[in-house]
This record gives sequence, structure tokens and C-alpha cells, in this order.
Amino acid sequence: MSSNLGILFLHHQIDEVVLNNLASVRRHNPGANVVTMSAAEPLPGGYSLDATPEIKELHVAQPKRSGDRLLCSWFMQRKEQCKKWWIIDWDVYCTMSVREYYEPVWNFP
Repeated sequence: MSSNLGILFLHHQIDEVVLNNLASVRRHNPGANVVTMSAAEPLPGGYSLDATPEIKELHVAQPKRSGDRLLCSWFMQRKEQCKKWWIIDWDVYCTMSVREYYEPVWNFP
């Protein structure tokens, strides 16, 4: 899928906070392509470390340093093409759109 804005939502588990924060991202960015990447059980339609066993093995060895590994795994698997990507962790709650937040620099390369 091609879009102007892609949002990669990284998470380590599925709980009420994760689902609430993901919902806030989707609510404030209705035109964005929102994808999820999990260190554990993926959300429906989301990516997981299972598709990249080498990266998953590194994650298991040092789970507290997994953010970069999640990103690398997603990059190797991704199907979506977007002009801009916003990468966030599970603990981000949105109160405005990404475009609104970055408006002063939105058109920068």
C-alpha cells in the first residue's frame, strides 16, 4: 500500500495501554497507513519478530534493547511504501496529528 504518511507503532505486548495508545494514533491520523511491529504476539495484521529469526535471537538475548531490532525486522519485512514514516513506541498517546505536530518542518527533506 502506498501513502504519504506511514506510522510504525512498536510494541512488546498487547494490553489496554497499548490498544488505547494505538487507537489514539489512528484517530488523529485517519489518512495514514498505520502498521504495528511486535516483540511478542502481533496485533491482527501486524508484523512480528518471528519472520526474522536471526533478529529474534538477538532480541531474546537482550530484550531491553529491542527497539532497534524491532525496527530492523520490520524494515526487512515491510510491504508498505510511504513518503514519510513516523516511528513510535507503544507508550505514545496522540492528542494531534503527526502533520499538525511537525507542520513547521513538514516539507523539509
